[in-house]
Amino acid sequence: MINMSENTISIISLCVALFALLISLGDFFLARKALNMSKIEANERNPNLIPYLIDGLALAFKSHTIFAFYFSVSNRSSNSNAISQLDLQILYNQDDHNMGNLLFRHDKAFEEGLNLPSHSPFSIPVEIGAHQTLIGWGLFKVTKNILENKTIDNYKILIRDSHNIEVQLNPILIQEKVMDEK
Repeated sequence: MINMSENTISIISLCVALFALLISLGDFFLARKALNMSKIEANERNPNLIPYLIDGLALAFKSHTIFAFYFSVSNRSSNSNAISQLDLQILYNQDDHNMGNLLFRHDKAFEEGLNLPSHSPFSIPVEIGAHQTLIGWGLFKVTKNILENKTIDNYKILIRDSHNIEVQLNPILIQEKVMDEK
């Protein structure tokens, strides 16, 4: 048998313990990094639609106005999503200083005769693949008598996804055009 002193055994035990500590610390940091990566992946799976307004038009006819908004919607998630509802909310003041809001639903059928540039209107519901972007027009018809004696303060485009999460666009400038009736 090898005869070792108590000091030598203590030093060897200390070295083994320090080596085990280094391995434990390495495992700890590796596990922490794996947890952070899992959190990032989980966040990427959450529904996340990002809208971006490109253009806004108010096309005035004798009896109604078509509000046309050209915008993109990006899906930042790793899962597919869909636009399930598209609305225009008009916030207004009346002549008697009362405030209110009106809600109008998008309808692709309002496109007829408008000759809109670029892409066509959205067909709701519309699927957006993972990490994809869609571009199209949102069309909203408002009859003239609804807006009588009202001053429009603000427009909001409300975009609801298949998870019932709503995002919005707030158009500031809208180009107005007077249209000929056919």
